Amino acid sequence: MPERYEEEIDDLLRRMGFSGPPGRHRRPFWAGVIAYFRNAWKVRPSGPGQLMLASLALLLLAFILWSPLPHVARVIGPVGLFMLIVAYITSLVRPSGQYQKRWRGQVIELPRGNSWWDRFYRWLYRRR
Repeated sequence: MPERYEEEIDDLLRRMGFSGPPGRHRRPFWAGVIAYFRNAWKVRPSGPGQLMLASLALLLLAFILWSPLPHVARVIGPVGLFMLIVAYITSLVRPSGQYQKRWRGQVIELPRGNSWWDRFYRWLYRRR
């Protein structure tokens, strides 16, 4: 009886255009490279701490490049400083510590805000 179901499934897959079991078909190398670089632009920090680390890395890079390439350092430095200020402000507004909100001994869930600041925070830090 299971063989009959397998034959029907194989027949349906053949009619849909699948020639074999999944996993045998590989994606071409260049398709994987293109997908990697397409998704690389979607990288965002998961919290203010990661944004602070990235901004400090940019500031260090600007400091290192100050002598050999001052025109590049003059662009990277302010970007890193701006990122550091944004990370600091967002860490003050939304502390990273998670705690349960309680009232009279019971856990409560407050509704998530839909203000422009909440939307900006969720957009910046991958929060849904």
